[in-house]
Amino acid sequence: MERMFTYAKFAIHPGKAAEFKALARQCVDIVREQEPGTLFYEWFLNDAETECVAIDGYADLDAVMLHVEHIAPLMRQLMTISDRFLEIYGADPTERFGGRTTSRPSEFYATRFAGKL
Repeated sequence: MERMFTYAKFAIHPGKAAEFKALARQCVDIVREQEPGTLFYEWFLNDAETECVAIDGYADLDAVMLHVEHIAPLMRQLMTISDRFLEIYGADPTERFGGRTTSRPSEFYATRFAGKL
């Protein structure tokens, strides 16, 4: 079992901060209620409410896939009101994603080579 981590940075479109925060809160509620394999799921918003960073940790790739199932519709909405940059760390999820996610080929994936968890 390989732990997975994601880092997503959002540039929120002008005038869309309230909508962005409401959608993000819905994501957090879903994760809290339905995703025991999500180890942490934290959102950080700058004071100007123009940029947001989400940092997630998952027990394994299966937990990531469950998260994708739950969050993809909301993430698609978030991506209409922000520009997202995503990094995924851990096992390469590309084959498992199979076009079911909002990630793009230009986004960053890296496998773990050393550390202490």
